Amino acid sequence: MEGTTINIYITTMGCAKNAVDSEHMAGYLSRAGHRICESLDQAEAAIINTCGFIQPAVEENIEAILELIAYKESGKLSCLIVAGCLSQRYQRDLAAEFPEVDGFVGTGEYERIAMILEQAMAGGRPESYQLASGYRTNLPRVSLQPGPSAYLKVAEGCPRRCSYCVIPTIRGPLRSRQIEEIVTEAEALVAQGVKEIILVAQDTTAYGLDLAQRSLLPNLLNQLADIPELAWIRFLYAYPELVDDRLLTVMAQQPKVCPYLDLPLQHISPRILRSMGRSGGGSRYLRLIEQIRRHLPRVALHSTFIVGYPGETEAEFAELLEFVDEVKFNQLAVFTFYPEEGTKAATLPDQVPSEIARERMHRLTDLQAVIAAEQNQLRVGTLETVLVESVVPSEQLFTGRSKFEAPEIDAVFSCQVKPGERLPQVGEIVRVRITDADSQILSAIVED
Repeated sequence: MEGTTINIYITTMGCAKNAVDSEHMAGYLSRAGHRICESLDQAEAAIINTCGFIQPAVEENIEAILELIAYKESGKLSCLIVAGCLSQRYQRDLAAEFPEVDGFVGTGEYERIAMILEQAMAGGRPESYQLASGYRTNLPRVSLQPGPSAYLKVAEGCPRRCSYCVIPTIRGPLRSRQIEEIVTEAEALVAQGVKEIILVAQDTTAYGLDLAQRSLLPNLLNQLADIPELAWIRFLYAYPELVDDRLLTVMAQQPKVCPYLDLPLQHISPRILRSMGRSGGGSRYLRLIEQIRRHLPRVALHSTFIVGYPGETEAEFAELLEFVDEVKFNQLAVFTFYPEEGTKAATLPDQVPSEIARERMHRLTDLQAVIAAEQNQLRVGTLETVLVESVVPSEQLFTGRSKFEAPEIDAVFSCQVKPGERLPQVGEIVRVRITDADSQILSAIVED
């Protein structure tokens, strides 16, 4: 198949980091002379970039693979490649389970995707699972979802060994990119019209620990802020131990850096956190949040918690509820514990029954819904600047986000424009006044 242009459709499952990986795969494929299709019905070959983080994701991804297999068997597709976390986690087990799939590539060798695809199209059944020892350089990238915001991956792998998590197995140890490479990619994205860069990694605050024995995130933020046409910089997944005065000072002093922190605390019980392989606790986290708010009085705080972890008592869960009620996070993600195969936590005693874990999840999410609505109501009447993400001309309406909301995580602005007035375009940053709010939608009008 070498020298032949292949029409390829790429679909991505899971997180924003996977979405970036898919765009780099699209870049390698385009560099090899192949064509990326916008829809499956235009394609000869399909690549599904999978997620295998927790059991519900595994089940969802297997269903997606089965749907693509059925589509292929209908004669509409010549080749199907399964890439990403599910391939890496289950490797040859997945290949044995799905003989209809033509090739597999894990998380470490995306630069070989064109060769793997060409081998599969030629009748081979390639498999590639080697984890890279460093971060690839000069990464090509083709945007699969153009828009005013773009994720930019700053590191691969994770330096943590949390007892419930399979990410180090799937992604390997921490490998940070050089700052110059990241800035170059950011400049290319901005040249394509991107207004907001969102930095992601398994632990973005760990960026640079392998290069300089300290976090280089503050240095990176300062350099990205020098890109003239870049309006906003946001980063996700901040490990609490690495949020310090140095980072917070840069966030406070650089107006382009969004006053937004995603702190995956996971729990507040010191006993449970130790069992998780993490440090911290409610008192320490309260001091951290006070420190954050001293530097950033208007900061938006997002967090993640796991309920139903082995041995979690009703009293410890009640303490978690009390903590969340006191802190007033702007948004939370709550997960029930899953005993993931291959993790230490899966073998722990005192596993919490799933029905109790689900009941606790609902109690915490119900509390957070009330808090989020109250937090958003406090903003009614205030002015915000909003990045326009979509436009509905027939209704003189546009949607978007302020610096205090991340895409696909937080509330969305729904903004009305008066009849006869100009409707902003996607990518513009517009001043609006909030008129109403609930936990998910902030209604606003354009400020004259």
